[in-house]
Amino acid sequence: MAKKNKTKRLTSPSKTRSQPEKLPFIEHLHELRRRLFYVAVSVGIGSLGAYAIEHQLIKWLLKPAKGQDFIYTSPLGGVDFMFRLSLYVGIIISIPIIVYQLLRYIEPLINKHAARFIAIGSAVSGVLALAGVSFGYFLGLPAAMNFLMHQFASVQIRPMLTIQSYMSFVMVYMLGSAMLFQLPLILIFINRIKPLKPSKLFHYERWVILLAFVLSGLMNPTPNLLAQ
Repeated sequence: MAKKNKTKRLTSPSKTRSQPEKLPFIEHLHELRRRLFYVAVSVGIGSLGAYAIEHQLIKWLLKPAKGQDFIYTSPLGGVDFMFRLSLYVGIIISIPIIVYQLLRYIEPLINKHAARFIAIGSAVSGVLALAGVSFGYFLGLPAAMNFLMHQFASVQIRPMLTIQSYMSFVMVYMLGSAMLFQLPLILIFINRIKPLKPSKLFHYERWVILLAFVLSGLMNPTPNLLAQ
């Protein structure tokens, strides 16, 4: 019995040392601030890159309008337009970096193979963001603009849009499409941290379908249910 007790006393400290240490709350705040700083730097660099090719971006983003004329109503309207355009493009470009920093922040919650999971997840996030932007630009946005620009027009009513409002709508639409395509990846992340039971997912199925119809109606506001 004495030998067994001695063995237990010898092995217990090693088990204690092998357990991950809990960081104080202030350390988590410092880590969060560091991750947010990296995200801000990434968005800033992406915005500067977007500003460097502003003319090409404007040409691409005006195509869904199909020749519609736009105005701005203040001396600083053009500056505000360019700032919004660069910022939104910087955020879209930075989506893989944002996902990577988020995963690094919650890395202690990932059970195993965390480094590999984070690398693959960040790469897949970039591919999904590109697919979402492509879907919004080539499929969703032309249908939405055709409906919104012509459905309510008449002989006495014609749209006179500011370039800020148009560009904000287009960029938010494409950013929303990019974020919407991240949903499968988000489910995988949640399942990796806390496994999701199929019964629980089916329990929320009706609400997911309802939300999908609402979002599709906002993103593609046409009477055609098939398009939604």
